[in-house]
Amino acid sequence: MILGNYNIEDKGRVKDLLQKNIFTSAENSGGALIPPHLAEAITHVIFEMVPELDLLSFDSHDRDKYQFDRITKLPAAGSASGEAANIPVKSPKVEKDFVTMKIFLRQFGITGFLRAMTRGFNDAQLTQMTATLQAMGYDMRTYFMWGNAGADIYTFDGWETMIKTNRIIKPVGGVVPTDFSELDNLINATDRKGAGTHPRAFLMSPEMLTKISSFFTTIRDTRDAYREGTSASTIKVTGGVILDTYKHIPLIATTATRPVADMTAIGVAHSGTGTIPDDTRYFQVAPVTVNGVQIASPEVSDTSVSSAEITVSWTAFEDAYLYYIYAGDTAGASKLVKIVSAFIYDTDGQQIGPNESVTFESEPLTPDPVSVPVHLQNIVPFVRTGGIPPESIYLIDLDKIQGLGQALYGNTDGSEMSGILTMEPMAKTNDVDKMMMKFYGVLVPRHELTSGKVEGLRVA
Repeated sequence: MILGNYNIEDKGRVKDLLQKNIFTSAENSGGALIPPHLAEAITHVIFEMVPELDLLSFDSHDRDKYQFDRITKLPAAGSASGEAANIPVKSPKVEKDFVTMKIFLRQFGITGFLRAMTRGFNDAQLTQMTATLQAMGYDMRTYFMWGNAGADIYTFDGWETMIKTNRIIKPVGGVVPTDFSELDNLINATDRKGAGTHPRAFLMSPEMLTKISSFFTTIRDTRDAYREGTSASTIKVTGGVILDTYKHIPLIATTATRPVADMTAIGVAHSGTGTIPDDTRYFQVAPVTVNGVQIASPEVSDTSVSSAEITVSWTAFEDAYLYYIYAGDTAGASKLVKIVSAFIYDTDGQQIGPNESVTFESEPLTPDPVSVPVHLQNIVPFVRTGGIPPESIYLIDLDKIQGLGQALYGNTDGSEMSGILTMEPMAKTNDVDKMMMKFYGVLVPRHELTSGKVEGLRVA
């Protein structure tokens, strides 16, 4: 695994491929409209644009479902025996599981006029391609990290949904780390589950990485200690150091773990006569964007009397993927009860608009087990302290057999090496050349025991 393995020379090659091949007809060029090696090239580019994707091991798969075995217990202890002993059978416990490939599509296009009029000073084709590729990369990263198939059936579960065992949630408002203990706690917990020699990576915001790096203030220089028989000298480092690793585990800066925006005000209303118990409840909503879960909306209360339903509504948040719905029976004590998609789909899976409400027809304080399984039910809304938002640090086991590092992709051109992303030309509409970029894929939930997360840390 190499982080950012994109060759700088590919930039010119990709630009050349785009200019010469993407919008050139097969009839005029004598070749394919989309050259087979273009998918490989744009795969390198997307790893450069969104390096978190390069943490994963991508394997080609040509079926809509993928079945795998998950070892849940090793064979029973004891293998000593006599020479003529009848050796007992001691087998591991294995459970079978499967995941379903999902479909991710983006369309972009450019008019013949714009292409012709910008050729001399601005490459409009490359601009369209680059912007779409960046957006697709952010989509993929968000689904791999924050995906929740229980909330949106057209996506798959991401690391946030998969990690069950090693989850640490700090008090509302967050806690400021003062040393490396938060990292050590995650390392120790996952080491005890067998992650010790697996490839792993910490994911945290650039701000948190700066904070963590600030703890590294003293270095012992032992380069000449043994050769010259002198004691190791000490170098004081006053600042400017950003750690690449901690205990041999890479520290990766990502923009997907720290809130950068606040949810707007929400509304709550009850209606009808039904079985929802009489009570005063408090609600909040937080969007999940490319930057992860954001700061929740201001709390709104509702007192229902034997109502048939309670509806929580909001104005669509720009670029949201999901919404976290929090509820509680005490002010300031809400917890996660439901996650919903930010999109409304028709029966064909076509996005037909933004989702701006959720309706409860039973007790809202009871978490939805489909979108909010037990291990997510203690999550609380992010609340700023002194203007500083809480955030999360992840430790991901990237082993593809005994961790969470395997992703699958499907490629329709029949070549396993052609790339994770593919492009296809679409029918031309008037003077507009259209292209479709697509990714068929899924994250494989093999073993979550060796990954972990701490939520609710602040940099100050």
